[in-house]
Amino acid sequence: MTLQMYILRRILLTVPLLLGLTVLTFVISTIVPVDPVLAMLGESAAADPEVVASFRKKWGLDQPLPVQYFTYITRLLHGDLGVEEAVPGMAEAAVKIRRLLSNNPRAMSLDDITQIYQKAM
Repeated sequence: MTLQMYILRRILLTVPLLLGLTVLTFVISTIVPVDPVLAMLGESAAADPEVVASFRKKWGLDQPLPVQYFTYITRLLHGDLGVEEAVPGMAEAAVKIRRLLSNNPRAMSLDDITQIYQKAM
């Protein structure tokens, strides 16, 4: 077996491996015994059926599982790894850092990044 064939074989074996990993992570996230609506909204908001329906529609939880998986794969391929709800303000801090770095990459110091991060919190 030549080196080129070996590399090609490895690359081709990566596709089913990645597909299997995405299926595994999707299945694990769907079979978790906790309802994601209750986890995100809390007991008081989850008592209102209108709020629950709105939340399910917003996050696509009202769709069939194959549609949810397709959406999951599409977002992964576009680099959308989701929204972090636990740390509000992090997205704004990331945008500020990216903007500052794009304007003048040498102007940023670790102290500047720390200050932006603290303001976001």
